[in-house]
Amino acid sequence: MPRCNKVLVIINPRSGRLRVRSQLFDIASCFSENGCETTVFTTRAKGDAERYAAAMADRFDIVVCRGGDGTLNEVVNGIMRAKEKKPIGFLPAGTSNDFAHTLGIPDEGKKAVLVIVNGSPVLHDIGIFNNERYVNYTASFGLFTKSSYSTPQPAKNLLGYGAYLSVAVKELSQIKTHRLKVTCDGEVHEGDYVFGSVTNALAVGGFIHYKKEEVDFNDGIFEMVLVKKPDNIRQWYDALKGAYKGNFDDRFVTLIRGREFKFESDQAISWSLDGEYGGEHRLSTFKVIQSGIEIIRKE
Repeated sequence: MPRCNKVLVIINPRSGRLRVRSQLFDIASCFSENGCETTVFTTRAKGDAERYAAAMADRFDIVVCRGGDGTLNEVVNGIMRAKEKKPIGFLPAGTSNDFAHTLGIPDEGKKAVLVIVNGSPVLHDIGIFNNERYVNYTASFGLFTKSSYSTPQPAKNLLGYGAYLSVAVKELSQIKTHRLKVTCDGEVHEGDYVFGSVTNALAVGGFIHYKKEEVDFNDGIFEMVLVKKPDNIRQWYDALKGAYKGNFDDRFVTLIRGREFKFESDQAISWSLDGEYGGEHRLSTFKVIQSGIEIIRKE
């Protein structure tokens, strides 16, 4: 990144384990020491990051998000609606930080700032859900997805990833299948599924991992998995272990790659979009936007 850029830093003080407040000064100082004119905006309510990015992006050279995946989702939506699209820098401060780990961005504030200062904008695919909400890296439904947006923020701050797991374990006792017709680029799949996701990342929720060589972040294609319900504990173990290692068990898991997806069900299904509640829908669509945004990464 060229020196002396004008940088807008949007900070969510509620993300992560309250680390943002204590590191705010260090972050601003690190940018300044590297020749950046820095303006900091702190969010107070849901939607602030999106509104501010949309209104202010054209006044700055880059827009930096300090928060979790949900805050980054707001910034991306703001950039997509701004007068001028600007490169995005990400300083992760969430609970799981799946997307940051995919990009190789460290959790520690100063190190992440240096990635932005010394890195370059890289084109990155995004998705659009139901033609209205942009998605950084994943849209998902079913098992474990509710825990991503229903876990109380104080519990996330106190317990970190353990907070997600405590809620997710409760979900196992209430496993529900969804009867779906899924169309991907004209190919139809029908079945009863406990989980599904459309993803452009190396990890989702900490329990699904893709191999690096299988994912290209700017090829116009997202990866989709559809998971059927195993019959017993042993099969659950096999399915989860395989998903964690990126070796999907085709008895339970269908892996599909595509550009356009449609999900149809007789009953409304709750969606999680980048870890945030995405509403309940009987019909949902997802389209890939190739080279939709620029994210600053290591060269």
